[in-house]
Amino acid sequence: MEVAKYRVPMCACVYHKEEDGSTCLHHAAKCGNLEMLCFLLSTGQVNVNAQDNGGWTPIIWAAEHKHIDVIRTLLTRGADVTLQDNEKNICLHWASFTGSAEIAEVLLNAQCDLHAVNFHGDTPLHISAREGYIHCVNLFLSRGADTEVRNNEGDTPGDLTLEHTDVWYALQLNRKIRQGILNRAVRTERIICRDKPYVVYYDLLKCITGTSILAAAMNGLQCPTTQVCVAKCPEVFASIYLKSLQKDIMQPYCQPGFNLTSTTMAVSEIAAKELCPTFLVPSQPFFNRCFPAANISIPSDFSIIYQGRNVTGNDTKDVLGNATSQIMDSFNFQNLGKRIFQDFAKSWSWILIALAIAMVVSLLFLLLLRFTAGILVWVLIVGVIGVIGYGIYHCWMEYDTFNKQGATIANVGFTTNLSAYGSVKETWLAIFIILVVVEVVLLLLLLFLRKRILIAIALIKEASRAIGYIMSSLFYPIVTFVLLVVCVAYWGITALYLATSGAPLYVISAPNNSTPGCSNITGNTTCDPVGFNSSSTGCQESRCIFYKYNTEGIFQQNLFNLQIYNVFGFLWCINFVIALGQCVLAGTFASYYWAFHKPKDIPYFPVSGAFMRTLRYHTGSLAFGSLILTIVQMIRIVLEYLDHKLKGAQNPCTRFLLCCLKCCFWCLEKFIKFLNRNAYIMIAVYGKNFCVSAKNAFKLLMRNIVRVVVLDKITDLLIFFGKLIVVGGVGVLAFFFFSGRLPIPNDAFKSPTLNYYWIPILTVVVGSYMIAQGFFSVYNMCVDTLFLCFLEDLERNDGSAEKPYYMPKSLMSILNKKNRPPKTEEKKKKKK
Repeated sequence: MEVAKYRVPMCACVYHKEEDGSTCLHHAAKCGNLEMLCFLLSTGQVNVNAQDNGGWTPIIWAAEHKHIDVIRTLLTRGADVTLQDNEKNICLHWASFTGSAEIAEVLLNAQCDLHAVNFHGDTPLHISAREGYIHCVNLFLSRGADTEVRNNEGDTPGDLTLEHTDVWYALQLNRKIRQGILNRAVRTERIICRDKPYVVYYDLLKCITGTSILAAAMNGLQCPTTQVCVAKCPEVFASIYLKSLQKDIMQPYCQPGFNLTSTTMAVSEIAAKELCPTFLVPSQPFFNRCFPAANISIPSDFSIIYQGRNVTGNDTKDVLGNATSQIMDSFNFQNLGKRIFQDFAKSWSWILIALAIAMVVSLLFLLLLRFTAGILVWVLIVGVIGVIGYGIYHCWMEYDTFNKQGATIANVGFTTNLSAYGSVKETWLAIFIILVVVEVVLLLLLLFLRKRILIAIALIKEASRAIGYIMSSLFYPIVTFVLLVVCVAYWGITALYLATSGAPLYVISAPNNSTPGCSNITGNTTCDPVGFNSSSTGCQESRCIFYKYNTEGIFQQNLFNLQIYNVFGFLWCINFVIALGQCVLAGTFASYYWAFHKPKDIPYFPVSGAFMRTLRYHTGSLAFGSLILTIVQMIRIVLEYLDHKLKGAQNPCTRFLLCCLKCCFWCLEKFIKFLNRNAYIMIAVYGKNFCVSAKNAFKLLMRNIVRVVVLDKITDLLIFFGKLIVVGGVGVLAFFFFSGRLPIPNDAFKSPTLNYYWIPILTVVVGSYMIAQGFFSVYNMCVDTLFLCFLEDLERNDGSAEKPYYMPKSLMSILNKKNRPPKTEEKKKKKK
């Protein structure tokens, strides 16, 4: 390695080929020298997909020698997993030959072709079955490998295994399971399986659910036609409507027990009862389903009936393609869900570890603020001033450049291309002036508010110290979360009960109205599902399905009003639970502030004591405050509803009035939330009712409005920085871990191979944000409580023995205040 690092800068050729066509990158991949491989790739002179004389690429060599780290690195650098050697083997064939299921899974996740065939006609499943590698066989089967494909010798993977071995049992079991999966008990999908691997759709056109909205809702992701398992997919064109009906071709695809030769039933009756397919086209198996083959030529005498008309030629091909695509979309949706669930099953333990790391980081950040709050605040403030200063410098340089070039706004004129204004001097001059004004204002604010900034920093440090003494407060958001879940569950159950309180109504519907005798089915005729008979309607495909719940009657007619009451109660309960949490935390941290000797005078179990005290004395006040907020929120919901209903209105006055009302009530909601929060703090401190507490809190804050603004903005800045550290740090760590970019020598601690590595990453990011939000919400409440207590302490106490200050010494030193000792102690000092 040292030689390579020395020779390459000296112009050594890293892409030279030997006699057999190998390059140094081939040898590094073959030997598993990851450090050398990364070094060679970093030069930018080597071809990651270079092939030697045998057609082997570096990733094929790495696959044969089981170097999974090398393979992951090559994949990140653009290695092509579809390249074949001279015998048409791809890297997945060689991974199967070596029996490395882990490497095979990595290659499959990189979109390697599971069904690739080499010179001998072998798929990767053939090779792993022949070699007896059970883990590879299970992997390929789980990814949908075809167990019936034959190689050039006519052998399936099962033919290449010894009977009664693990591989043989796995192949046989998979075959049975696939057939069992197809036999789903769904009302709109009937499947008859008799030990045959492929499925034929009797009428593929019924898979196009756009013929009826009611039918589409009824069928969901299922195709409403009979499906049977067959030994092989159709290979020729056939139709029961043709005069020259080839019964020997159609019979194998009819339902068991139905004889097409001896039947006396009419063709229309056979089609209506779906005893045989209405038509057959040359098909190929995909996911063990028979779908029309690609690039088939439709015979001139072949036609199908779609929506009551004969479809021929290219129209037939388009209709069949549409039906096939709808089925494939449903498969893709189901397959996506399975892969996501599989990723969660593989990575759940690592997700929990990442969330635990987020919890620890959040806790450490809050506890360390008592030591680092001052440094962080000043660094962030200086950083903001520095960024604006650099913006001023950059704008001046751009202005000077364009000024010398004579690029003015007169040369551009009026244009909708906003980027053109970036090339004129007036734009940069305007931005320069704005940034200078902002910079001067910030410097003046910093000069005149430096004492208040110091007070804010001291309060932030004290909040961190309070949380350190009352660690149980950090876990109270769990209680709030549980109560919120109960409220949501109760609202959901009540809403569901109200929505389903009427008697169920059933209507007659047909999946396809173009079927003979079904054109009169409109979906408006009610029926009884118990005694329904399709023959009474004249449409053999008609069904009695659920439509809705009865809305007639006094109770049912008032369901909308009851749902409104339910929503109102839901919002009230949610706001009450949040108010309860705020009041409990306020009482907890107030008990800390008003303890004269900290931490000796802090009461035992402050959180549980505040919780019981709040439930016993302050429930009415919290309910009243929550009610006011709920009323405002209901008015906002009504305004949003009116806005939605009046979107089509062209009256500008109406739209302007609604917009103003929505804006005003949004501001009112924000103000009430702010007022309620501080009122709950005063309730926790003094125990007075809501109105008195809200009035006292508002007056107290207005008398100290500058301190409120400074503390609020600095706290918001620190909390934003803390969330950025927690969510960003843990998210980046999760990205490097789950994407395999974090080199870990121990296999036990390596990330699992996933289908979509962004699934656990997104889960970790969202979970980290929720954890950080829970921790920092407690911290924010602590700062607000200590701040109000600090303001009350300043106004009500004077530092005398009768009215001593309860604030910490750091705040006293900033304000040049101190507690005077009692007179007896002063006399003792004078005598001394």
